[in-house]
Amino acid sequence: AAVLGREVAPGSTADEASVGVAGLDRGPLLMFHKVPEGKAVKNRVHLDVATPDLDRETGRLLALGARRVTRIAQGTSRWVTLADIEDNEFDLVAR
Repeated sequence: AAVLGREVAPGSTADEASVGVAGLDRGPLLMFHKVPEGKAVKNRVHLDVATPDLDRETGRLLALGARRVTRIAQGTSRWVTLADIEDNEFDLVAR
């Protein structure tokens, strides 16, 4: 929720949570469900989050508990792959 600047929905628990329910005016509703098996390989879903300031946003997400996996620059494209506290990876992409 903090990454996207949204609120965790009232009634959410550690086993089931929704992000962006209240006042959702754009973007997808995200729902998270705890499963018994741990992460074995790649994520089933991989989010890309765009930002106009890659360095500042990377710092903010690291402060929230993310871990940097890699930083990539290919031509004019730049992004950072991060992992959340449960090791789910997502990309922070410079726009």
